[in-house]
Amino acid sequence: MFDVTKAPRLRQLLVSVALLAVLSVAFALTLPRGTKIELRDTSGALIGVGKVEGDRELEFDMMRGQTGSAVMTFRLPDGSIASYDVFYGEGGTPLVVVDGQPLSLREVARLAGLSLDFDFEDRDDIRDDRDDRDGRRGDDRDRRDRDRDRDDDDDDDDDDDDWDDCDDDDDDDDDDDWDDCDD
Repeated sequence: MFDVTKAPRLRQLLVSVALLAVLSVAFALTLPRGTKIELRDTSGALIGVGKVEGDRELEFDMMRGQTGSAVMTFRLPDGSIASYDVFYGEGGTPLVVVDGQPLSLREVARLAGLSLDFDFEDRDDIRDDRDDRDGRRGDDRDRRDRDRDRDDDDDDDDDDDDWDDCDDDDDDDDDDDWDDCDD
């Protein structure tokens, strides 16, 4: 009879396959169309946003240069919420910790039956993506951009302060939290 304990490579392969099978079942995360995703750093600042689109694609944009840890929150259309710890892998890409196992965002998407569209962005692009996520499009965004450009003529050269106002106001109506980010 073949002894698995004496073949370390085979044992490692069997353990990996078993772990993948367990993770696939444990992380049977269903991400239906309309699921909204937020990534916040340890201070609570919004550093990434995403959504599940109708073409079975998880679109996620994140600010470049993140380090340390964060929390990724999935808000499903039915109102349920799931949050996972995140740390950053090579190149600053997020690794979502599920049942103690770090998974790339691509693996999370694949396990949910989705493709992934991941991009690094700057603060203004994240703000635009946030607006797209809330259904604000076209003229509303153009008007806000014109207003913001007009407001930029003041002596305050630091637009980053406006972005820091994008934190959850801890009320029960999470749909309006993005409005806290308006200039």
